[in-house]
Amino acid sequence: MLDQKIVKIAIVDDDEMIAGIFSRTLEKENLHCTYYETGEGFLKDFRKGIFHDVVLLDVHMPGVSGHGVLNQVRSKFKPIEMPVILLTGEDDTENIVKALSLGANDYIIKPTEPRVAFARINTQINLKKYHEEILRKTELETLHSMIVTYNHEINNPLTVAIGNLREDIEKMDNDKLGKVRAALNRIAGIMQSIHHIIESEPYYVSHSEAQKMLDLSKRK
Repeated sequence: MLDQKIVKIAIVDDDEMIAGIFSRTLEKENLHCTYYETGEGFLKDFRKGIFHDVVLLDVHMPGVSGHGVLNQVRSKFKPIEMPVILLTGEDDTENIVKALSLGANDYIIKPTEPRVAFARINTQINLKKYHEEILRKTELETLHSMIVTYNHEINNPLTVAIGNLREDIEKMDNDKLGKVRAALNRIAGIMQSIHHIIESEPYYVSHSEAQKMLDLSKRK
């Protein structure tokens, strides 16, 4: 998640001087920048699974253009998953419209004040972070709903089992009685863990934490 790791920015621009200005400004804000002089260089890493949180992408480059790079990025990631901000010239309306239609999140007209670039990048970072938080909360709420259902499903047979056990306990030998008690204790342990998850605020209980609690209860 963005709030748990260094935010990585890719700067793809054949103008090394402009890229350097952007990079220095962004790194002062604790953003990690990787510079690519060509679209091919960026795509080479992209195909290897080296991904960035935000891509700052020049439209006009030798070889693969910004539009070509954008097409490749959008074939794998939605705009909210990997934001792309286009760098373009002042009188470049046609390319701006084309880039936005291809899935660019925003654009910056060169030359620009680096702080403006940071503000636009920061906006995309925050939007992405909020999106991830919503997804995480939705996942946990779904887990919470499932646990409520499972709790109900376990509780009913457990009640029946306890009732039968009370009626037939005198007829059971020690071995069978021990197995029944172990099974009931196991179910009770799972129910206790589920109850703890249900009573917790869903937003603060992760899927892995819930699974760990259930696994521990099964070993008892």
